[in-house]
Amino acid sequence: MAELRYSKKQINKAGDILRNDGSTYEELIWAVEVLGNLREMYVHPLNAFQTTLRRKMKVADEGAMASQRLKRIPSIAAKLSRTPGMQLARMQDIGGLRAVVKSIDAVRDLEQSYVNNGLNRFKHILKSQKDYIVLPKDSGYRGIHLVYQYQGGSNAHHNGLLLEIQIRTKLQHAWATAVETMGTFVGQSIKSSEADQAWNDYFSLVGSAFAIMEGCPQVPCYAHLSHKETFRAVVEQTEKLQVIDKLLAFRVAIGDIASNAGSYHLLVLDTSSENVTVKSFGLRRITEATEEYLEWEKRAEGNQYMQVVLVSTESVGNLKAAYPSYFLDAGEFVKYLRIIQAECL
Repeated sequence: MAELRYSKKQINKAGDILRNDGSTYEELIWAVEVLGNLREMYVHPLNAFQTTLRRKMKVADEGAMASQRLKRIPSIAAKLSRTPGMQLARMQDIGGLRAVVKSIDAVRDLEQSYVNNGLNRFKHILKSQKDYIVLPKDSGYRGIHLVYQYQGGSNAHHNGLLLEIQIRTKLQHAWATAVETMGTFVGQSIKSSEADQAWNDYFSLVGSAFAIMEGCPQVPCYAHLSHKETFRAVVEQTEKLQVIDKLLAFRVAIGDIASNAGSYHLLVLDTSSENVTVKSFGLRRITEATEEYLEWEKRAEGNQYMQVVLVSTESVGNLKAAYPSYFLDAGEFVKYLRIIQAECL
């Protein structure tokens, strides 16, 4: 089992180096090594959490989909830069799990199975509960975020780690996938509302329309629009920005992912060659998987066309469905846009 080789002080120093544009190459290499070791600590807790998540999902929605991932270095560095006071050792989503369910009711059932102490025996400590369905983010993002502090592990370095569970509907997941896919190709972070205003505004507007489709509160800045006005604005902006044509053109070539057996999957997306490769690792090869993940991230450093992530899903057949943005597949999002278009005819 992996052991933590760095102190909390060293981990936070590594975070300061990652957020500092003036850091030297040698400092960055050291910081990446520290972060790689820190991420290894999350593997066992994530596996334990995913076992519980799958069991709870069967009650809330038998067709639900679970996945887990270790946060990418560029995403960690960007988050540290956006929040200067954040310490790397206390970041809440280095280890993350996601459940995608069929409906708002299923979201609430799954949420309650975690937070209702009278219904569960979950020993870990709930540190944060955010409801972005009742109050969507200005970006248009919606979903439930639960952050737990891991407790009771045999490895002392696991205890105290923070893990985030995201719960979304299929519609909310389609929106998030399209945001990441479009962001990849315009080379801007729409996800963090740091893109051109036209793209920020567009996905915020669509998030509000999708909220209407689920009978939920709209994004605050569009709450003054009627349902019909919101849908018409989505149709107008979709055509103006040529969103559907762009998203359908972005799909990349992949191999036969169903033939890749394993519990962990290293995805390497190269938009310059329009290709994604998948390398799978068995449960006992997790150390090798995390080491190779780190090596690929080093190769991808500074390469705007390459993205790398190490993920785990309940079955390899669900890999593309769980992480469509790494296959640049926003087909579900386009399907919902066409439903809105039909409503406006």
